[in-house]
Formats: sequence, C-alpha cells, structure tokens
Amino acid sequence: MDILGALQGLPYHSPKTYGSGRWIEDPEHFPRYAEVFAKIAPESMLEIGAFTGYSACTAAIACDTLARIEWIDNESGCRDSNRMVVENLREIDPDILVAYWRTKEEATPTLPVDLIHIDADHSYDAVKRDLEWASQLCPRWIIGHDYELPGGGVKEAVIEFLGREPITYPVTYGLYIIPADWAEGYALFGGEPIDFQEDNECDELS
Repeated sequence: MDILGALQGLPYHSPKTYGSGRWIEDPEHFPRYAEVFAKIAPESMLEIGAFTGYSACTAAIACDTLARIEWIDNESGCRDSNRMVVENLREIDPDILVAYWRTKEEATPTLPVDLIHIDADHSYDAVKRDLEWASQLCPRWIIGHDYELPGGGVKEAVIEFLGREPITYPVTYGLYIIPADWAEGYALFGGEPIDFQEDNECDELS
C-alpha cells in the first residue's frame, strides 16, 4: 500500500505539501495514519477540519470498508479546499459517498458514524467544543491530530474532556484516540488499561 505515492498523485495539494511543516516532511506520518484507519476499519467517517483531504484520502486508501466520508471545514486554511477534497477523494475512490458543510451549526451528518477525526482549530477552547460536539454523535471512535503540538491547546483540552490521558499513536505531533469501548481500544493500540467509568448514553447507536 503506497500511501505517499497515492497522495502525491492527487490533483490538488495542500499549501503545506512542500513547505516546512514537519508532518508533511515525515515520510512515516501518513503511513502511520493509515495503520490507525486500517485497525479501526470504519464504514463511515466524519472529519472536523479537512484542509485539502490528505487524511480523508489516507482513510479511503487504507480501508476497503469505508463507504462514506463527510466533513466540516470553513476553508480558513485554504480557499476552495472543500472542492479540492471532493476531487481528491474521487481520484482515490469515485464511488465513495461524500458530503460537507462549512460549520457545525449547519452540519447534518449521517448517523451512525463510526469514526470522527478532529484536526481543526488547535486552541484549547475550540478543541473542547469540537470534542463535546463530536461526542453527542456517539461515534465508535474519536481521533485527533496534534496532541503534542508545541503551544497548542489540544492536550490540555483532551485530558480535561476525558478526565484522563487518551490512547496515543506516534504520528508527527501525536494522535489521540478515544474509543467508545476502551477494552477494544487498548486491544488494538496498546497502552495500560485503567478503571474508567463508561458513559452508556450512546448504547442505542452502538
């Protein structure tokens, strides 16, 4: 599975593709993301922050199970990026179902959703809002990028939201993983299980 080759062949590229961002210079970054997506094997995915679609395309490449990708992006990072995501995904899989919105307020995501990926505003307040909104959709998994980003508010917001450390995975700047079923999460990604009071409000969607 040549993740980097497939991404390099996309019709539209992020402005950071050939820049100084460490996440794009690290040749292991997207292959490791692909490992996470393949282990979770979602049938549906919702992104909060899509940029030009590299993570969505990585998921589409890694997961034969993935039939639908939806996302929310206000295009503040790249003008006309939502159209670019659509075109990039069509290059990977023309049959995949797509939908997008510019804000969470106007979003009507298809439920149930297996996986929510958060990589948008990295400030503490924004990450908390994204996590709270995402959790209301009762996904099987929430994952997010830049857990260890210097100067960001991601780590603080995630720990406060959970009341504990999440599972993490070694992509550039760190990926946090929040499973609905913590036993499954530890089984797939390792870590030290601890006693944790599960929230059963989402059982009806599981």
